[in-house]
Amino acid sequence: MKLKYISLILIMMLSGFCKKNANYWNPAGEFPVVGKNGLVNNSLRFNLQSVPDNIEVLLINFFAPDCKPCIMEIPDLKKIYSDIQKDDKIQFVAIGSKISSLYDENISDIQQVAPDVHKFAQAYQLPYPIHVALTKDLKNFTITGFPESFIVKRNKNRKWYVKRRFVGVITQRDVKPFLHY
Repeated sequence: MKLKYISLILIMMLSGFCKKNANYWNPAGEFPVVGKNGLVNNSLRFNLQSVPDNIEVLLINFFAPDCKPCIMEIPDLKKIYSDIQKDDKIQFVAIGSKISSLYDENISDIQQVAPDVHKFAQAYQLPYPIHVALTKDLKNFTITGFPESFIVKRNKNRKWYVKRRFVGVITQRDVKPFLHY
């Protein structure tokens, strides 16, 4: 009997039943956009504080050009982005970096990352804006690998919290249940 009780508690903890959604999420980090010309546009930056008030749900996808699973998820991300465009309360944010940015503290200049991210976006004809991240930004967001995605929502006090974190490839089917407000 004790073993069943302990097993049930363990399952609940692992599946997230014991987590509270009240944990606010506000990691530091500003991510400039890589323009169509491949140049970094520092005036267009993404950070949680700059999200317009009408946005209730964010889908944030971290990827790397040198990541095969990141390539695998592109068709689904394009479909998700297309669907999200119809809703003014949901925003899709794509943030690219290099795999080496996860551990190499020497990647501290955006120009070390932007050209590869830009080439990747062009090669796969990504229709959405692409932002760029450095090592320090990935650490602030506790990125453990690529691809990694978050569905982040606002609570009634307008604070952000993580509704779902995906480590690895995401599909439209994975994400769709969480894209409501």
